[in-house]
Amino acid sequence: MRTPAQILERIALVEQTDSMGSQLDILILALPYEDAKPFIDETVTPAQWLTDCPELHDAACEKLIQEAAIAADKAFEADKKLETIQLIGKIRSLIWLKGDDFVLQQFEQQPYAGDKIKIAKSAYPLTT
Repeated sequence: MRTPAQILERIALVEQTDSMGSQLDILILALPYEDAKPFIDETVTPAQWLTDCPELHDAACEKLIQEAAIAADKAFEADKKLETIQLIGKIRSLIWLKGDDFVLQQFEQQPYAGDKIKIAKSAYPLTT
């Protein structure tokens, strides 16, 4: 997993290009409360932050990637372009958070959404 400092650097980079905020949401949720404060509503307390934000450890990231890849696949098949793009942004941030640079490189090299989804599904297959 990435450190809060690395996540803040990534947020600064992504803020310039993520017009829908789909990547930012995941990155902000991965931050500890003190680091997340500039990005969240000022009425949110540390207790609420811990309750509302699941810990994004490796296993949780993998589960979220699996779920997002399945949802993106369905959206892609249904020709829901905006939803597909948002889910791909979430998958990108989750892979980055896990620190899987090799998978992220493969993911980014794919020009088409369907191919990106296939990379995510093959790198993080569903386990029962």
